[in-house]
Order: sequence, then C-alpha cells, then structure tokens
Amino acid sequence: MSLCVDKINLRDAIEEDVLPDPTVYLIPMTLKHDFPTESIWKNPKTKGRVIECNWAERWNFIRQKNYKVRIYCTQFQYVQDLNSQITYWKNLTMRTHSEIAKNKWLRLCGERLKYLSDIKTNFVREILEHLKDYRTLTFCNGIEHTKQLGDNYINSKNKNYQEVLDDFNEGKIKHITACNMLNEGMNLTDCRVGIYANLNSSETLIKQKTGRLLRHPQPVIIIPYYKGTREQEIVESMLENYNPELVKTINFKEEIIL
Repeated sequence: MSLCVDKINLRDAIEEDVLPDPTVYLIPMTLKHDFPTESIWKNPKTKGRVIECNWAERWNFIRQKNYKVRIYCTQFQYVQDLNSQITYWKNLTMRTHSEIAKNKWLRLCGERLKYLSDIKTNFVREILEHLKDYRTLTFCNGIEHTKQLGDNYINSKNKNYQEVLDDFNEGKIKHITACNMLNEGMNLTDCRVGIYANLNSSETLIKQKTGRLLRHPQPVIIIPYYKGTREQEIVESMLENYNPELVKTINFKEEIIL
C-alpha cells in the first residue's frame, strides 16, 4: 500500500482504518546527575592556554576570553548549558529578527536532540538485542548513528542502500537502520517494530516516519526518551496521534512483549 502520510492527518487515517493503530511503548529515562562524564568547551577559537574546571567553577573562567575553557560536567548539566544557549539565541532572534541569531538558535536545537539521541545509543542496542527475532526499523540521528546501531543501514553515503532495502523487504535481513533518507518514497514490507533512537520536532518528519511503520497489521512503536527535556515535549505531541489505551509506559526493555 502506498500512502502519502505527510499530506493527511495521521490520527484521522488511523480512525478511518486506513492505517492500523499501533501499540506504543514509552521508556522514560533520566539524565545522569551524579558523575561528570561530559565536557563543554567555551571560547574554543581562542589561541590562549586551556583551563580545565568543574561545573561549579565555570564562571570563574568562561568570561576570560583569552583562554579556552574545558568544563567537566554531568549529562544533566550538559543539557542545561545547551538549554541556556538556546534560550539566549531564541530571545535574540525574537528581538532583532537576525538571520544569524535564528540559524544559531536552530542549530543548537538540533545539537540538543542529537546529543540526547547519542547518549541513549547503548540502551537502544539492548532493545535491539531483546527484539532480535523481530523485523525492526530504527530511526537514527545521522549517518554515523545508523552505522553504530546496525550493520544494514540506509543513508545517503551507502551506495548499496537499495540492496539493503530489497533484502529487508524480501526477508533476508530482520533489522535496518535509517536516518532522514527513508522518510520519503520508500516502502517497507512487513516491518513490525519501529524504534525512535532519535526524535525530531518536525511534525512532517514524524508523520513520514510513522507512515513507514504502519503498514504492518500489528505495528509496535518504541520510544525511549529523556524526562524533563525537549524529547518529552516531542513525545507528548506524538501521543496525540495514538490510542491512549494502546500506550504503555515501561521501565525495562524486558517489559516489551510482542
């Protein structure tokens, strides 16, 4: 069945039995607060010496523009810093209508979603191992991410992507990974499980990705996301399209039962 889901309302298509109603597993995750595993660079283009500090000490150094500053921080603090930058550039855009500020704001929004996607990679691998016997598509944040999460990937750098797609549709392989290249014009056969290793704020992309999955009569969507972040806001928006009786919030991959 060929269906252009970006041109119709997804909920209406489901309610009118054009598309099946999926079972949705939500897996809320928590950013780590306890141990500094990340680092943030300030004044990165400065040619001066590098100063290293922890999160609490950062304001003693980052205003000194003659030094590069490397701040060691937790995942939570890393996202907090991105949030602060996004708020600054968004407000500047609203005040000045500057295209430079707007581009900076949007780029940082993309960086935030990519970071949140990257740090859940190991957990997504565990989900894939748990579901190794099922036909699965994993949505990734970019070319390298598709390679990290599978041996059979569809991206713009893979010249053999059509062979991968054909092998999947013919049942020769059970799992593929993809980024935006799969959003438009590529149909999948008998793909039951879709894993959102990356969340996108574009409503059109969300509908296109969901449309890749809702060709199976009993589709399953799995969404691991970080609580209290932009990801949670995107998930809440996505849920407007799904039957709340089929949405299950779980804490462990073993609770995914197909």
